[in-house]
Order: sequence, then structure tokens, then C-alpha cells
Amino acid sequence: MGNLIEGKIEKGAKVVLIEDLISTGSSSLKAAQAVQEAGCNVIGMAAIFTYGFDTAAKNFSEARIPLVCLSDFNHMLKEAIDQKYLDEDQLIYVKSWRLDPANWK
Repeated sequence: MGNLIEGKIEKGAKVVLIEDLISTGSSSLKAAQAVQEAGCNVIGMAAIFTYGFDTAAKNFSEARIPLVCLSDFNHMLKEAIDQKYLDEDQLIYVKSWRLDPANWK
């Protein structure tokens, strides 16, 4: 993993971290922990996209770090259907990944 902290931070600062993607939240929360260990108060995290996995919600809740995401998997699928990018059969196939991505084939 590259730098956990990019840019200048000052001890005691309130910080909102920005991420591109949240899956389980593990790497994002490692970055939050590094910021906290540097003496800052992480007041939240914002992300562009989340898959909406239950484990991510649990991880952020346990870390007591609020998470706000601009979009998520369900909204992406709705838009894909609305724009006729996916048909119903394809939607079922894609949703099957979401149910068990580790074992999906």
C-alpha cells in the first residue's frame, strides 16, 4: 500500500478523508487510523462509490467514523436498466456477483 497520508496535516486538525471506492472499508479505515495516530480527529469519510457490502457498514460503525457516499451499486444498476445498458437477464447475473463476490464465477 502506498502512502496512507497524502498532503500536510497538523496535529489536532479535524479531518474528512476522501476515497474513490469503498468495498469492505479495510484500506480506508487503515488510512483513517494513520491520520488518528498522527494526532488528528477523523470526523468522517466521503467516497465516490460503494458496493454497499454489510461488512463495510459494520467496519465503519465499529470504527465510529461516519461514511457518506455519492453513489452505490444499487443506484448504478438502476441507471444501467433505465439507460437500457442491461436487460433483466443481465441484471440478475450482475446482482449474483453482489451476493457473493468472493465465490462468483
